[in-house]
Amino acid sequence: MHKVKASDLVSLRKSLADSDPEVLERIRARMPADLLAVLDAATASTWLPDRQICAIYESFCRVLYPGALSPFVQLGRRMALASYRGVYRVFLAIPSTSFVMGKTASVWSSYHSTGSASMEEVQDRSAVLVVRGADPICREMIDVITGHVHALAELTGAKDLLVASNVDDPAALRWSIRWK
Repeated sequence: MHKVKASDLVSLRKSLADSDPEVLERIRARMPADLLAVLDAATASTWLPDRQICAIYESFCRVLYPGALSPFVQLGRRMALASYRGVYRVFLAIPSTSFVMGKTASVWSSYHSTGSASMEEVQDRSAVLVVRGADPICREMIDVITGHVHALAELTGAKDLLVASNVDDPAALRWSIRWK
């Protein structure tokens, strides 16, 4: 079973508690009791089953992005921006987008319990993130990852970003990334 480290969820929870506690309370009020208990107990090092963390993310999406076309992509972007604050933003702004995208795959196993990631076809303005050997990952998590990758490239100064997931190959998940 695929599990995800709750570090982004914890960063989002803290960010909302600091900046907009009323919104966080609206999210919490709409969340089933079992998921609320998981949200409250989660620490940055907690591993949560993919489906469970996606159900928690759905509660956030219903309040933060009602009616949005790609709410989980937007949530993934928001969580990444919340996670990479302060000194992290400075460090991400220094290297090239190609360099940061090339390093992205090396941290996969720090946040996901199954699969191995690699960056392929890394060029000046594009790259492909490939994950092989992962247990099934729910579609919502794939969208969250899409938003996260988008935010990482954005923080490097990339413009006109396009991040698209491809789940057609059952042996490998792919995210094509292009920028200017």
